[in-house]
Order: sequence, then structure tokens, then C-alpha cells
Amino acid sequence: QAVLHRRLSNLLERRQLSQQLEGQYRESEARFTSLFHATPDPALVIGDDGTISFVNDVFCSITGSEREALVGEPLTQLDVLPEETVATIREAAIDTVVGEWHDSAEVTYQGADGNQRWAELNANALSVDDVCGAVIVLRDITERRERRRELAESERRLREIAEHVNEVIWMVNPDASELLYM
Repeated sequence: QAVLHRRLSNLLERRQLSQQLEGQYRESEARFTSLFHATPDPALVIGDDGTISFVNDVFCSITGSEREALVGEPLTQLDVLPEETVATIREAAIDTVVGEWHDSAEVTYQGADGNQRWAELNANALSVDDVCGAVIVLRDITERRERRRELAESERRLREIAEHVNEVIWMVNPDASELLYM
């Protein structure tokens, strides 16, 4: 009778532990889903077979597609992603799963307005229930790239003017403690 009691106690303890682990798993999955959908950037999960496993609302809006129409489809089916972007996403997904992806990459896609957008691609490995894949986030950097281009153009014009003026020109910082250009 003591042996039976001990076995029943062990079974109950294991069941309770199993229920706790399942609850923790559900909480973790809910947090991931909440964060995934809350990101202001397009995000998707690519399975190790190259198909889309999950997408957030922002990704749905830039593609103009419903989530159900995207999940299970290969990336190559998305008209808003150029071939080069698809190749970069696939490479990032594969490399991330095997632990080799470290850098971000700049890619393009067609925005909801039909214009080309630039994004910084970030990839992180994801493993749930023995399914491996990668979380891909496309942070829009179109405005940053435009500002960089405008700054480079402004600097080019300033240099051109300075090189063709027959006067001495100099620039100092606001408190005049450092010579910036002469």
C-alpha cells in the first residue's frame, strides 16, 4: 500500500509539473504573439522549408493580403518582394537557423502606396515544438536613406561652391572652439 501511495504521489507531482510547464509555454507563446503583432515593422516567420509560417498585421497591410492567404505560401509568391529581397530573406532564414547570421541587411519591397521602400532586415532563430525557423523583421529605413542622400548632396554642393569661390571660407562649430572647414 505504501508503494502504491508513493507511485500515485509521483504521478500527481509529474502531472502538476506538466501542467505548470504547459501553462508557462502558453504564457510564453502569448507574449511572443503579442510582441510580434505589436511591432510597428513588417515581420514574418519563415519555416526551415522556406514557407511563411506566421505574419504580423503590418506585413499583411504592406502586402495587401489576408494572413490566411500568406501562411503556408513560399516567399516567391509575394509580388511586393523583389527576387533579390526574397533571396536575402531566404539566406538570412537558413543562416539564422544554423547559427551563422550576424549582420543585418538592407533590402527593398513595394510599400502599400506602390512605391519602393527600403528596410533593414533582422533575423533571429526560432524553435518551437521541434519546428525550426527564423523571425524576420523588416525595419523601414526609407526616410533615413533619403536623409543620408540629401546630406551627401548638400555636402557635395557645399564643396563645389567652396572650391570655386576666390575667397577664403571657413566654418567653425557653434561655440567657435573647433575649425570644421577651411
